[in-house]
Amino acid sequence: MNFAPDTEPVPGGPGTRRMDAVSIALKELETAWLTAADADDGRGAYDAALWTTLHRQLQTAHIAAERLERGDRVLYPPLREQRVYDSTTKQNLRKGLTPFPTPEQGRRLFAGARSNAPSIAAYAASGAAAATATVRAAVGGRQVTLRLTAAEENVHHVGVRHTLTFFDFTDASRPRPINTFWPDVRTFADATALAATLLPGIGRSALRELDRASGNVAHAADWLDEVLEISNEDVGGRLVFYNVQFTEVNGTDAAPAVEAVIESFAPDGPDGPGFTRGDLDLIAGQL
Repeated sequence: MNFAPDTEPVPGGPGTRRMDAVSIALKELETAWLTAADADDGRGAYDAALWTTLHRQLQTAHIAAERLERGDRVLYPPLREQRVYDSTTKQNLRKGLTPFPTPEQGRRLFAGARSNAPSIAAYAASGAAAATATVRAAVGGRQVTLRLTAAEENVHHVGVRHTLTFFDFTDASRPRPINTFWPDVRTFADATALAATLLPGIGRSALRELDRASGNVAHAADWLDEVLEISNEDVGGRLVFYNVQFTEVNGTDAAPAVEAVIESFAPDGPDGPGFTRGDLDLIAGQL
């Protein structure tokens, strides 16, 4: 469903990462396949040129994989550099394309972002719409209109979970062993503007994912309460994780009008730093 590349440090880069040679080839293969699948109004265009491209990218990936040291093993072993250890959850976690500063670097990032930060507590339970986007696409033969909304409480959630400025270190309910952060959000208006920028692309992605996962349902109403949690999604050049829930299905079955709410969105690549739960615990004790 989602592409999870192997990565390596950029030589001389400030903690930044890039896909390794195997993953670059596999990503090109995936892109070629998805482009072909979406062609001809979603009916797909699978010609000889496509198969030649897929074959070439598989060959490229295979040659790159053969260069990796694996002794007498059939498969090469896990690459330890690609993992980050979380001392709190005792897990080895994939770094992906996310940069991981040290706890001391993180302390400086958080301290700088939180200086004179305004309060956003007033938005914590507000259902007022902060940003909306309307997109249209074919889903399982139906012409779907999706209105995706970020309420102020959803933007607040992004603030306290995924920004350096407003992150809540006291929240023990954080479910994920890694948190990633939008580094440039300094006010609630910044977070709202970011939501408005991302919503159209997330909406289009949500309809593609709905088509793949549930496009063949008997009735469009079956999409009610469907939840999509999508990672590593390219949204306007940013790699993003998002959580979308479908809350209403109106209109006709052939042309449904769907309402959805975005519960959360976070960087899932080079657009923001990541910290393990253990590192966040260390940083909290130093702020």
